[in-house]
Amino acid sequence: MPVNIMETYDLWLKAPGYRQWESIIPKLLKHIILVKYSEMKVFNVELHLISDAYMQELNLKYMGKDSPTNVLSFPLFNADEISGILGTGSCIGDIFLSYERIRSETHPPFCDITFFDKCSHLFVHGVLHLLGMDHTHNAEADAMENLEVCVLESFGVKNPYVDMEESKDIGEIRKK
Repeated sequence: MPVNIMETYDLWLKAPGYRQWESIIPKLLKHIILVKYSEMKVFNVELHLISDAYMQELNLKYMGKDSPTNVLSFPLFNADEISGILGTGSCIGDIFLSYERIRSETHPPFCDITFFDKCSHLFVHGVLHLLGMDHTHNAEADAMENLEVCVLESFGVKNPYVDMEESKDIGEIRKK
């Protein structure tokens, strides 16, 4: 799975624990597949590690929001097409993570999650979006959150939804 470190190259590479986290990403992807489908389905995602400035541009252009966010996912296929793509090894979409935004959300004492645990959570969240999951309704949000928690627990990452403030940080989970 390609990891594209854009203009924030030094920030990401110099972050303590980056190399270890980078080696976990393919394992996270494999575990997402096994938890969601109970069998291996081969596909790829493009992960882009970017700055707040670039994230703000993307968020404005594609979401109409003139501010950075921590994660954006751009699927290449709609939810109806995804089952036919899985198993082909094709790329199913792009996930963008913003260094500064995630760093600010994991700044102690306000947050009890590490930077790379938060990155892992956002990566899992992004992959589930690429697989057609959403959180616009409570039932969808519950299903998505349960999958995220199950995958993350296997990697020693605590439940990110214990603090409900975090769910606001990944796209206002409980939209009504």
